[in-house]
Amino acid sequence: MVMKPKGSNKVRIKDIALKAGVSVGTIDRVLHNRGEINENTRKKVLQMIDELGYKPNLLAKSLASKKVYRIAVLLPAKDESNHYWHILRQGMPMAEQALADFNVQIIPFDFDATDERQFDFVVQNIVLESIDGVALNPVFKQSCELFCANLDQLGIPYVFFDINLESSNPLAFFGQNAVKSGEVAAKLLYQCIAQDSVILVLKLANRKVVSHHIKKRVQGFIAFIQSISTGSTKMIESEVDLLNMAEPADELTRLLADYPKTGGIFVPSSRGFKIARVLENLQRTDIKLIGYDLLDDNIEYLNRNVIDFIISQKTSAQTYDAILCLFHYLSAGIIPEKVNYSPIDIVIKENLEYYITSFRQE
Repeated sequence: MVMKPKGSNKVRIKDIALKAGVSVGTIDRVLHNRGEINENTRKKVLQMIDELGYKPNLLAKSLASKKVYRIAVLLPAKDESNHYWHILRQGMPMAEQALADFNVQIIPFDFDATDERQFDFVVQNIVLESIDGVALNPVFKQSCELFCANLDQLGIPYVFFDINLESSNPLAFFGQNAVKSGEVAAKLLYQCIAQDSVILVLKLANRKVVSHHIKKRVQGFIAFIQSISTGSTKMIESEVDLLNMAEPADELTRLLADYPKTGGIFVPSSRGFKIARVLENLQRTDIKLIGYDLLDDNIEYLNRNVIDFIISQKTSAQTYDAILCLFHYLSAGIIPEKVNYSPIDIVIKENLEYYITSFRQE
């Protein structure tokens, strides 16, 4: 049994070395991910670190090194037409507060989530800056892959939040399993409608710019319905440009006329309230509606029984966790779990109060 200093509960590197049967230098190399280390030895050391609950004194390390860590945060700009980005951004001031005593600068780089060329211009500026790490929301798949390949060449670590790109090699990802969340939405909706119903899958976005993440949700949704349906359930996909002031009312009205047996609607984004508004105006209380995220407008229509289910997640925590993850890696060499999934919460009117309280305490 490893003896800790009398009157202290703090675990020292020396304690870990004694428990693992290796030198203090080996522990240091594992903690900072440097030098040649036998894989079995590394796993043994990490196991001892976990068992003993060792936590490095990051404040002392940061202040002693006098190194200022510059972390770029690349995320969509505030947009009055999409309040989801407001929630996602809330994680940044939370991280700034948590790291206020450390030598760290959090530098935001905003971009228009519907303009890929502007995104390309913004990331060029990031590369020109003296940046130690990047936390980013990879909305544009192709551009982000090129940007991340550049970061790989430069040896700059990066972490994804909200959206994951399996084709790149981030230090970590913090966000929801998009495919699984689509499957959850499909199971909920399918159990609430007649088997010969039509399901509308409505992708609402400015300029019809549908993110990789939204496509993954739709992929999971459709695959699940197809796996359990007897073949009588029909699914209709539609992309709607919200820059057209007549939308989504015109498209939804047309679809409901063309498919009178519509029993359910899946909105794979935070804009379910826009469909709810149209359904309420049309007095279509017979159609089940499921969407994402606890925006105020979505909450309003959930309370009015127009939206039936909201798939929720701890959104602002994703940005916060991504920034903290980068700081821990840069300052202490702490290697995170590669994939860190957010919860897939199912919110209905009856449990809404609990989620509102939890959501506002993020």
